[in-house]
Amino acid sequence: MTQKKSRIKVNSFNHLKSPELNETNLSELSKKQALSISPPDLSASKKEYQKNKVDTPDIVCLSHLRWNFVYQRPQHLLSRFAQGRHVYFIEEPIFSKDCLGRLDISQDDSGVVVVVPHLPDHLSEESINADLRMLIDRLFAEQNISNYICWYYTPMAIAFTNHLQPQAIVYDCMDELSAFQGAPPKLKNYEAELFRRADLVFTGGQSLYESKVNQHPNVYAFPSSVDVAHFGQARKIAEPAEQANIPHPRLGFFGVIDERMDIELLRGRCIMRI
Repeated sequence: MTQKKSRIKVNSFNHLKSPELNETNLSELSKKQALSISPPDLSASKKEYQKNKVDTPDIVCLSHLRWNFVYQRPQHLLSRFAQGRHVYFIEEPIFSKDCLGRLDISQDDSGVVVVVPHLPDHLSEESINADLRMLIDRLFAEQNISNYICWYYTPMAIAFTNHLQPQAIVYDCMDELSAFQGAPPKLKNYEAELFRRADLVFTGGQSLYESKVNQHPNVYAFPSSVDVAHFGQARKIAEPAEQANIPHPRLGFFGVIDERMDIELLRGRCIMRI
């Protein structure tokens, strides 16, 4: 998937290349300096949006997933939303040894504007949230984002967006993130705060709905579905050579392979079949 890319740099960090500056200095100095952001070229898309958009709110999505990682629920929904409004997809920050903090902005072919924060290594949690808040505030100012809906996939983003004043807040809970290996200890607390702030909550499946339905008065089960056009292409693909000798009936799996899968159970079943 090709992208039109335009980089923005936060000039307030330009003077912070000295190794003697610590994380506290980073946040304090960044607040004192004026920021300069070069927005991506959205002129073509703005003309298209203007036909349909009068008072249609923008969507600002806060996600724990990378836009170009796996094409799944967020991409399915947001790429459709982008057909009639501006959609900003803000990812979690990428950390590096570079002392220059910045935002990378790219516009996907679907029209979604992907925003990737970059921050220096070794910042405290407090400094990370302070700098992310500053970057997002400047992004909003430069992009004239004033009428918008916040669409959350990660409750952790509440830490640096709880000062925003959207028209509405949607929490699209696609997974029980607190059950993942390495989940932040504060995740449940942030989710509780997100439930208090949200106007609408979706869950990615029925079991999630049953676990969340009593935590908010406006929860709806919104299961993910099948992208028929995408998977329908498989009917025209020749059978791979490595599958040719596998007898029928065949049992297959498609989906994410992570710590939630019982690999030992799968191995045992394979051994039994052999």
